[in-house]
Amino acid sequence: MQSVAKMPAGNYNLDLCPYCHMPIAQSSTDTFKIGWALIILGSITSVYFLAYKTSVSTSYGDVSNLELMHNRELGLIVCIALVIVGVVLFAISKKSE
Repeated sequence: MQSVAKMPAGNYNLDLCPYCHMPIAQSSTDTFKIGWALIILGSITSVYFLAYKTSVSTSYGDVSNLELMHNRELGLIVCIALVIVGVVLFAISKKSE
């Protein structure tokens, strides 16, 4: 027979695991809101970085600038990461309801 550790008195958002009967934390509605905020923020900023101009004007015409290309690439990587983290947080908040 397994014993469950005594938890201190207080207002905790805990539930018991159906298999091992150990207390597990549940996500709150803040996780839902933060997930949506990250998804929206990542989407808006990705549109900005997709429209980011990577060329500079010279006397020979427009020339691609490697630094601006790199800034665009890093911006898109960060935006995609924000969207992925937001989707994971959103899924966790929906799964715990």
